[in-house]
Amino acid sequence: MNRLKTDFTGLKVPFNWDDLAWMQSGIKQALEGFMKTFLINNDDGYPINGFKLSGADVTVVGNNYTTTQGWIVLHGEVCYVPGNSVIKQGGHGVYYEIAETVDSVGNKMAYDAANTPVNVSLYEQRTAILVSKSYSITGIEYSGRYFSEIISEIVGMKELNSVLSGLYKSYQPTVGTDHAATPTNYSCSYKLLQKMLFLNINISFSIAATNPTYYDIKLPLTRSIQNSFDTVGFLMNAATGDGIICRVFKSPTDPQYIRVVPVSYSASYSSVQLTFQAVVNIN
Repeated sequence: MNRLKTDFTGLKVPFNWDDLAWMQSGIKQALEGFMKTFLINNDDGYPINGFKLSGADVTVVGNNYTTTQGWIVLHGEVCYVPGNSVIKQGGHGVYYEIAETVDSVGNKMAYDAANTPVNVSLYEQRTAILVSKSYSITGIEYSGRYFSEIISEIVGMKELNSVLSGLYKSYQPTVGTDHAATPTNYSCSYKLLQKMLFLNINISFSIAATNPTYYDIKLPLTRSIQNSFDTVGFLMNAATGDGIICRVFKSPTDPQYIRVVPVSYSASYSSVQLTFQAVVNIN
């Protein structure tokens, strides 16, 4: 950030217009740098020019667009919206753009190199007003989003990414069946988001004699299923590669277990692989 050094103790340092411009540019750059952090892309992938901070509500009556007072950000610059109305022309859009005016209170008498008096206006006001244009490269649409909406979107995306791409934790569940079937390999994982449990189950079994009519898979974390659910799993014959569709649901005997019921067996299996995914509500 640009700033004026003021630590020249005991010295009389001249102060000129260039010095004031240098100081103003530092403040403007710092503010723009912060605000541009939130100038994310629109749905088409192009950077947006700004957003609303507060107020700046637009009422549309026919082709008449009226904005209330408020504050918006345009290209990293915070602009006051004094409120104005505009008539939308055919084929045009309505945008907020920066308008420059001067305050006569800042009128001063200056002198050029020949000592000739020149009247100058020092107090420039940069505000944002509604305009009707065929297209605006520098402005934002009248219906632009608010800063609070952008922040909510960013936070929401982070939470979603945490669910979808976050690391799952591995676990080895307790398994029960009605006939002898010994787990030989586990590849099971889970992810907990508040009271939603995401499960990926992949277990290989060695079957001693009779095909089990069900498999009970225990949840991690000693939790119980709170909701009724019904989904589909798959049981593959490791020897032949053929498979059986399975019904996956809350165990009727213990809420800490998920029950998997094969629809039917085509033959006696000696080795199978059970796979399914489920999302359940837990306590």
